[in-house]
Amino acid sequence: MPVLVFLAAVAIRGTQALLDATPYLLIGSVLAGAASIGLHPERTRSLFASPLRGPLLAAALAVLLPVCSIGALPLLTVLHRRGMPARAWLTLALAAGILHPFSLTYGLTLLDPATLALFALTALAPAVAAAVLLPATPTPAAQPLPPPSILAGGRRVAAIAWFGACELAGPALPWIALAALGAGLIGAIVPHGSLDMTILADDPAAPLRMLGIAPPAHVTPERAMMLTSQIFKHTCSAGAAYLLFALGAGANLGLIGLTIAALGRRHAVRPLLATAALALLIAAGFHAFVHLPGIDYGDTHAFDRMANPFSSTSDLRSLRFIIAKELEPLPIGPLTVTAALLAIGLTARHQPIRRRVEAALSTAPPAPASPGLWSRALPPRAVALVTLALALVAATALVFVYFPAPDETFDDMRIVRADALAALYSQSNPTALQSLQTWETLNRKLVVGTLLRHGPLPESQRLASRALSDSLDKLRQAVAAGAPLDQTRRLALAVEDSYAQLRRAYQRP
Repeated sequence: MPVLVFLAAVAIRGTQALLDATPYLLIGSVLAGAASIGLHPERTRSLFASPLRGPLLAAALAVLLPVCSIGALPLLTVLHRRGMPARAWLTLALAAGILHPFSLTYGLTLLDPATLALFALTALAPAVAAAVLLPATPTPAAQPLPPPSILAGGRRVAAIAWFGACELAGPALPWIALAALGAGLIGAIVPHGSLDMTILADDPAAPLRMLGIAPPAHVTPERAMMLTSQIFKHTCSAGAAYLLFALGAGANLGLIGLTIAALGRRHAVRPLLATAALALLIAAGFHAFVHLPGIDYGDTHAFDRMANPFSSTSDLRSLRFIIAKELEPLPIGPLTVTAALLAIGLTARHQPIRRRVEAALSTAPPAPASPGLWSRALPPRAVALVTLALALVAATALVFVYFPAPDETFDDMRIVRADALAALYSQSNPTALQSLQTWETLNRKLVVGTLLRHGPLPESQRLASRALSDSLDKLRQAVAAGAPLDQTRRLALAVEDSYAQLRRAYQRP
C-alpha cells in the first residue's frame, strides 16, 4: 500500500474516532469541570477507600456515566488529581466506556435480554478483578478545591465550563490525541473488508485476533451493541463479540497510556495484563459454549469502520468520496460546542489569562439581603451531584434528538429510499451503498425512537424491522460485490416488500 494512502487511512479512521467521541467528550468535559470545583478530596478517598467496595462502587458509577472511553479521559484526569484511590480509579477507567443507560436501552432492541445481561456483567468483571489485584499504590496528593465563593450563582456554571475546558485542552488532550492515533493506526493496518471473515464462529483463533484489534480501536457503547448483534447475526465468534464489547468499547491507547502515567509503569502493567488475560479467558468460554444461529455466514460490512477504508483497488483519487462516506454526517451541535471549549482551554494555557479569569470567578460578589435559590452558594458535593444529574438529563435529551419520533424517521426513510433505488437502477454503486447504509441506520433509529416513546415494541414491529434489516444487508452485500443488475433488482424488490411490511406494522399509509 502506498505510504500516502496509508497515512490518509490513519487520518480518516482517527478523525472518525474523534467525531464519534465528540458528544461524549462534551459530557466528559462538563463532568470534569464539576469534579474540579465540587469533589472534596477527603470525602472522595473515604467513599472509595475499601479494596473491594471501592471498585464495585466505581463500576456502578461507570454504568451511570454517559461517556465513551475517549469521553471519559477529561474526568479521569481530574479524579486522579482529586485523590481517588487507585483501585477505584482503575475500575472506573476500564469500565466507563463499556456501557451506559442509553446503550443498554439500545441493546435491548438488538439482543436477547439474557444475552445482554450476560455480556454486560462479564464485560465489567475484568475491570473489577484487575483493580482488586492492583498492589497497594500511594494515593496522589490531592489539589485543593477552589474557594467556596466560586459556587454561588451563575459563576458556578461559568466555573464548570472554564475548568472543563482547561481539562479538555490541558491534561487530557495528549491522551485524547493518542487514542485517536491508535484508532487510526489499527484502522489502517487491518485490510479493507477482511475483519468479518476472520472472526467466524468455527475459527478458534477469532478471539485472539479480536484481542489484538479491539483495545486500540475506538468503539462507542451503542456501536458496540450494534456490532455485537451483527456478530451473532452473521454466525461470527461469540468470543470475538465479547472482546469487542469489553475491550473495544472499554479501552483505547490513550486510556492505557493515562493509566500507566497515573499509576506508574510498575503498578499499572500487571493489572492491565490481567484485564486482557481474564477477558481472553472469558472470550474463550463464549467462543466454545455460546452459539447463536445466524442468518448468514460472515460477509457483512458492519465491521468496515474498524478496517482500512481503501480497498486494494482504491487510491487517493477516491479520497473525496471515501471522506464523504466515512465522516458524514457531522455532529454539528456537539462538535461546535466542544470546539469552543477546546479553544477556551487552549487560551487558558496562557498563565496570566488563566490567573485573571480564575481570580474573577473566585471574587466573592456582594451578598444580597435575601439570596434566591439561584444565587445561593451550594456545597461542593451538591454541585458535583447536580452536574451529574444535569449531564444525564442532557444526554437523555440528545438521545431523544438522535432517535426521533417514528413519523420523522419514516419521512427520512422515504427520501433515502428514493435515493437508494435511483442509485441502484442507474448503477451508481458508491451512492447506492451510502444510501443503503443510511436506510439501515434509520431503521435502527425507528426501533429505538419507538421504544423510548411508547415502551417495548410489539412482536409485529420487531419482526418487520428485523426483516428490513436482513434484506437491506443482503442487498448491500450484493452491490458491494458488484453483482449483476438483475440480481440486485430482485434483492431490491425484496427490500421493497420488507419496507411495505414495516409501514403496515407501524400503521403507516
